[in-house]
Amino acid sequence: MRAGDRMPDLDAGSHCKTLLSDWTEACFLAILLDVSDRDAFPSLASANVKRIFLRSEDFDDAGRHLLGSEPKIVILRPDGYVGYRGGAARGDELDEFLRQNRLN
Repeated sequence: MRAGDRMPDLDAGSHCKTLLSDWTEACFLAILLDVSDRDAFPSLASANVKRIFLRSEDFDDAGRHLLGSEPKIVILRPDGYVGYRGGAARGDELDEFLRQNRLN
C-alpha cells in the first residue's frame, strides 16, 4: 500500500465493523497503526483530519499483509485514496503533507 492506491474497506475486528464503516464525511482520515502515544503528532491533532487509532492485531491476515505490522500513519483523502503513508517516526514528512494539503 502506497500513496495513490485506493484503500480497501478491511475487516477491523472488534474495534469497528470495517475500517471505513464510520467514515461517512467528506474529510481526510488518518489511520494511526500501532502508534502508542496518541499525543505524539501535535500537528495531526490540530489538523482538520479525522483520526482513528488501530493495532495491526485488529486486522485479519489480509489486512496485516496490506498494512504491515510496524507503526505507521496512513492518511486517506476524501475520495478514499491514500494521500500519505509513512512510518510513525517521520514527523517532518507528515508536517509537509499537512501543509501542502492545507490541513493545519
